[in-house]
Amino acid sequence: MRILIVTFYFPPYNAIGAVRVGKIAKYLFRKGHDVRVITAKNIISDVSLKVEIPLDNVIYANWPSKFYESRIFRNLSVAAIPTKSSNWSSVVSVIKRTVKSILFFPDKANSWIPYAVQSGNELLRRWKPDVIYASGGPFSSFIVATILSKKARVPWIAEYRDLWSNNHYADLEYLNQRMHIDRILESLIVRDARAIVTVSQGLAEKLRLLFDKPIFVVYNGFDPEDYPVSRDFVDKREILKIGYFGTLYSLRRDPTTLFVAIQKLKSKGLNIRVDFYGPDVNILEGLIKQFNLESFVQIHAPIGYKSALAKMRSYDLLLLLLLNDPREKGVLTGKIFEYLGAGRPILAIGPEDCEAAHIIRGSSAGLISSNPEEIASYLEYFYENRESLLNRFDVNKNVINFFTREIQTNILLEYISALIK
Repeated sequence: MRILIVTFYFPPYNAIGAVRVGKIAKYLFRKGHDVRVITAKNIISDVSLKVEIPLDNVIYANWPSKFYESRIFRNLSVAAIPTKSSNWSSVVSVIKRTVKSILFFPDKANSWIPYAVQSGNELLRRWKPDVIYASGGPFSSFIVATILSKKARVPWIAEYRDLWSNNHYADLEYLNQRMHIDRILESLIVRDARAIVTVSQGLAEKLRLLFDKPIFVVYNGFDPEDYPVSRDFVDKREILKIGYFGTLYSLRRDPTTLFVAIQKLKSKGLNIRVDFYGPDVNILEGLIKQFNLESFVQIHAPIGYKSALAKMRSYDLLLLLLLNDPREKGVLTGKIFEYLGAGRPILAIGPEDCEAAHIIRGSSAGLISSNPEEIASYLEYFYENRESLLNRFDVNKNVINFFTREIQTNILLEYISALIK
């Protein structure tokens, strides 16, 4: 099968969307399919991801990124998280949303569209796909896909890694009038898609309310080939190490519950250390001082994707912070699958009835709780029995294996094959 993937993010640029699409391309290619990719170049990101299909199969269409490298436009890309701040901050928020509503339509990748379409047209002169697979966001990729689909007269499939116009943080990014226009544009573009793929059951439910077409779930996952062959052994050190890897999103992913639990254990003399790795972990400094946990919590700069996966295996517990917000129903962070692949117990803090909670319980991979007392008891028990618990850490391997990138790509391939028949 000849498959054209259209995506703004793709390796070597290190973004969570690039990881997912890069792995899909890898395993489609490994199964013998002719995979070509149209993506963007000059993205402001580190380039630590490995391109796992032949480079000749990837077209890096121009994106005038220098326009976005200035401090002004980079700050515009940050959502205006509401705070108890001054009226001046509210004015700045409105200005940011107004400018973004005008310049970033439908998103900041809009200036990539003509270059991507041009690259696609050149490709179609010598090669014709059986299907086009577009991954968003940014959802400019959907516009590229529908244009190329009409030209090549082949079906296209829309992959939602997140929601578009119905994104629950859209009101922090854009004006209400702009959100209304987004809904119209989304409806016009996606109505031509043969089917929709998304990353969780919760998002699938929301998308079924918007579109009358086949909607399938292909989860994010983990690739066993990305992890070191051997795990770090469990030593006899008198310390319980907890690791967090990822973004805190202006403390929407909030570790306060964990800090309360650790504070309860301070009088018991337990040696606990929590390490945070991420691009915005410095915002924890005030919270750490508030709970007087300077000797328990350390913050670190982000590390490369493969380095992070390897380092996860040096921790006793991996911390997963879930967003306790009804609007977040259906959001299933890809971090949970990386943690599952690392083979270490997960300490998840957040709602106990969400999709992530079901996966953790179903795989026997750890504890999920939002109760500081329960978390403190769990940490104390884990501290006292750490060596035996880690040496006999027993997960449900059938559940874990289901979430490998290869299996999830096989599921996607079954959907695509059935659709184009």
